[in-house]
Amino acid sequence: MAEKVFVEQGYGAASMDEIAQDAGMSKKTLYQLFDTKEALFAAVITDRMLALGEGAEQKAAAMPFKEAVVDYLCEASRFILSPRHVALLRVLIGEAWRAPGMVRAFDDACAGRGKSVLARWLTQEAAAGRLDLDDPRQAAGMLFGMVIGEPHHRMLIGEGRPPSRSAIETRVRKAVDIFLQGAQRR
Repeated sequence: MAEKVFVEQGYGAASMDEIAQDAGMSKKTLYQLFDTKEALFAAVITDRMLALGEGAEQKAAAMPFKEAVVDYLCEASRFILSPRHVALLRVLIGEAWRAPGMVRAFDDACAGRGKSVLARWLTQEAAAGRLDLDDPRQAAGMLFGMVIGEPHHRMLIGEGRPPSRSAIETRVRKAVDIFLQGAQRR
């Protein structure tokens, strides 16, 4: 309910009264759950991020490395490039100057969570001698950027529509191929 109000009204215009009413509770009850509007917005973001990568490592254990990376990045791309996620990010960008702590929390929850899974896998591959990477976390960010960067930018500025599942998979496979060709130990 709160997410809907934040996306429709924007963070600044969204009121705790309206959020409580939309949720079918009193404002007092809402404030018992969340001390501030910022805390509620952070909870909305955190809730949204919990779904990203859930079970990815168990699923990946049964797959070849490359396919696990492709599968994970396809899932992350569909999540990050969804209209719902883009709408929340626009709200956050609009509030960045007023609430830098909220932006950092979002970045940690979103980019941090997404990259940390991939960085662990890249670290393991580098430790096993299959990849030549000085900084697996930075490499994970670069790979995410290759996959999501341009379509995400287009959607954020309102010029793009969410890519189809097929377009996402094609882009992910190409990016992973380019990345692995450059990172393979020679």
